[in-house]
Amino acid sequence: MKNAFFQLMLVAACALLACAALVLHHTASASGAGISLTTLGTAYTQNFDTLASSGTSSAVPAGWAFSESGTNANTTYTAGTGSSSTADTYSFGATGSTERAFGGLRSSSLVPTIGACFTNDTGRQITKLPPCANESRLLV
Repeated sequence: MKNAFFQLMLVAACALLACAALVLHHTASASGAGISLTTLGTAYTQNFDTLASSGTSSAVPAGWAFSESGTNANTTYTAGTGSSSTADTYSFGATGSTERAFGGLRSSSLVPTIGACFTNDTGRQITKLPPCANESRLLV
C-alpha cells in the first residue's frame, strides 16, 4: 500500500493527528483506552490490520478514534480500496485483504477526522513531537 494515494492520506492524517488527538481525547480517555508511551526515543507503530476489510464498522485499535462532521456524518467507517470518490472515513486495502490503512476522503460537506490519545508514562516531560514518518510511525 505504498502508492501515492495512501501516502497522501498518511500525510493528511499526520497533519491532523495533533489537533485530532486533542479533539478526540475525551472519547479515547473516557473509554480508558489511551496509548501508553513508556520510553523516550522509542517509535510507536500501528499497522491498522485489525480494521474491517469489508462492510462498515466502528471498531478501531485501542487509543484510536475517529469522528465525522457535516452532511451524512455517522459513527462508522467503510472498508474500501481507495477507488471511491465518496467522502467518508475508510479502512483502505485490497478487496478482502487484512492489510489495512486508516484514512478518509473529505468533501465540502463531510469532514472525517482521525486521532489517537497518548499517555506520557515515560516519567519525563515530552517537549516536542517529531514530524510523522511514512508507514504510520511516530517517534516520541
